[in-house]
Amino acid sequence: MNRIFPLLLVCAAMASCKKDDNRPAPQDPGYEARIRFVLEDNYTFSFTSSALQFSAMQDTMTQQGPYTMFAPTNAAWLHFNVQGVSSYMWQFFTQQRLRDIMQYHIVPGSVSLRALPLGTDTAMQTLNGGPLHLEKYLENGDTMITVNGEQVSIIDNYASNGNVNGIDGIMNPEQYNTVLDMMRNEPALTMFVAALQRAGLEQVLAGNTVYTVLAPVNDAFKNSSVPGMDLTSINGILQADPAALATLLKGHFLQGRYFQRDLYRAAAATGSIVMQNGKNVAVGGTATGYNSITFNGAGIFYDNVIYNPTQVNADMPAKNGVLFKIQSILQ
Repeated sequence: MNRIFPLLLVCAAMASCKKDDNRPAPQDPGYEARIRFVLEDNYTFSFTSSALQFSAMQDTMTQQGPYTMFAPTNAAWLHFNVQGVSSYMWQFFTQQRLRDIMQYHIVPGSVSLRALPLGTDTAMQTLNGGPLHLEKYLENGDTMITVNGEQVSIIDNYASNGNVNGIDGIMNPEQYNTVLDMMRNEPALTMFVAALQRAGLEQVLAGNTVYTVLAPVNDAFKNSSVPGMDLTSINGILQADPAALATLLKGHFLQGRYFQRDLYRAAAATGSIVMQNGKNVAVGGTATGYNSITFNGAGIFYDNVIYNPTQVNADMPAKNGVLFKIQSILQ
């Protein structure tokens, strides 16, 4: 009996140790301060928090990361007719599209925007795969930070797995290598692409040089009146003089990457921007308005045939430029 009792004690101790080894590890003390919960606890980001849930991105934002998130404010989502947190608030989005948008607003690594020097103009790779473009500059004596032209209004809101920055708009994910590829996949730009081909300008927008393109939609061609050319049909475009057509079309793009806010800055001194054909195009509207920019009075195209508040027709990024769909041909 005396020998059995110590053996029982040893067995009990071993069983106790084994049981302790199977206990769950203590929770990371910073878990509740991760980006997911920072968004959930801030009403300004309640729509973005809901978007993460709908797009199955919540778990990503609870991982250790670190991540830098550019989170659209509730006001930004109102432009897409997202009116409030409800079961049908994402009725105009597929889960995959919303996931692509959310991933494009997240950069791996923790980046302090306050620490970036003035004059910063850089591309930052996102979880979506495409880069976003960040600038930091002075405007009327104030320090401005923008991503793809959207103003960063809330800076360096730190979480235990990175930080959150609030932006006043929703960025369009970069999906194409070239502006030409993007336009070829836009049904509303069939006639503009045909005109580029006729004028021998397709490869200009397929190369490495960066351009911003103001592309008139099909209705702009159908309703056009251009001296010496009939551009109201594909047949008319294919019969146009290539040199004259090239001069006209060069008035729709300029070299460089310009989002709306950049175009307002470029036009600040004279009210206009100089296009590739040497002509001036007047820039109107207001930088604080949603897609309110105009070019010689022509606004951003909006398709009224099918109601879809999420349609994107401005600030459309590609690796080699930015695309705008506009309502009129610029002459």
